[in-house]
Amino acid sequence: MNTGLSEPHSEKGGRRGHPRRDHSASRSSGSGAATADGGRAVGRHAGIDQRRILVAAVEFIDENGLRALTMRRLGERLGVEAMSLYYYVPGKESLLDGIVETVIDDLYGDPHVHMQTSNG
Repeated sequence: MNTGLSEPHSEKGGRRGHPRRDHSASRSSGSGAATADGGRAVGRHAGIDQRRILVAAVEFIDENGLRALTMRRLGERLGVEAMSLYYYVPGKESLLDGIVETVIDDLYGDPHVHMQTSNG
């Protein structure tokens, strides 16, 4: 199944081919740590990756329901700006596809879930 999720955008070009801005002044070495100017670290500098985003999204939905899920709320949960999630997930539709794949993968790995039909 192709979810549209892939490796993060290249360093040479950002989303839709736009060049990346240099955010070196606000980089931080800690996971989710505040920067020197009081802002939050974003993107790969905050210790997030695609898998962590998807797991956090599944947990958020379990606790709050699908209707409550927004990129902004997910970013808050992960301690990053919502826009930094787009480095790893192209959009909300791809996020939802990734969530479904994550749940299905977890079901396949769960020995208590029977993957056989009851009719035969």
